[in-house]
Amino acid sequence: MTRWERNGQLSGRQPFWWRWGRSGSPPASGRSNRRRKFGGSPWWTRSGVFDEYEKAKQATQELQRASQRLDEQAQALQKEIQSLQERLIKQRLFIEDESQLHQMERDILAKQQELDRLLREGQQALQERYDELSEPLLQEIREIIHQIGQRDGYDLILEKQYIVLYHRPTMDLTDEVIRMLNERAKSAPQSAPETQPAGSQ
Repeated sequence: MTRWERNGQLSGRQPFWWRWGRSGSPPASGRSNRRRKFGGSPWWTRSGVFDEYEKAKQATQELQRASQRLDEQAQALQKEIQSLQERLIKQRLFIEDESQLHQMERDILAKQQELDRLLREGQQALQERYDELSEPLLQEIREIIHQIGQRDGYDLILEKQYIVLYHRPTMDLTDEVIRMLNERAKSAPQSAPETQPAGSQ
């Protein structure tokens, strides 16, 4: 688990990290009618949708790769700092020139500041990329939920993690949302692969 994941970075929970986690199969025929018969409002779970929506999985993988690279760079800098600190401890008793000791301390401080800057800027970049990737996905989800609401005649569809305290399992729309999102993604025209400029091999 990377530092970015430990901080809570790519689940349907909060921006640091989406655990985009639930599996399920498409609802059985006539399930929407049973929901209406029970009364009340249907609901869906964001984490469940993000875990099983193919586009969300791809976005998660992209952020995980970037997070891993950030963590590797941070670990490399941390090793440099530890090495400099160990060297200073071993040589302190044998260096009579105070200016040399001060320079070694400044080198350590500079590396620590570099590490802090790397983590701060790296996490900011990851957050910005998260926002770029998540907003179009959420817009697609909103469109699908709107379609389900109009198709099945619902007056209200709730998001479980924010509002629902009790529910009937038959009122869960999550699997239906996942199914419709993935079907739409499969039917969408595929973008042509990018061509490389001549001589770029």
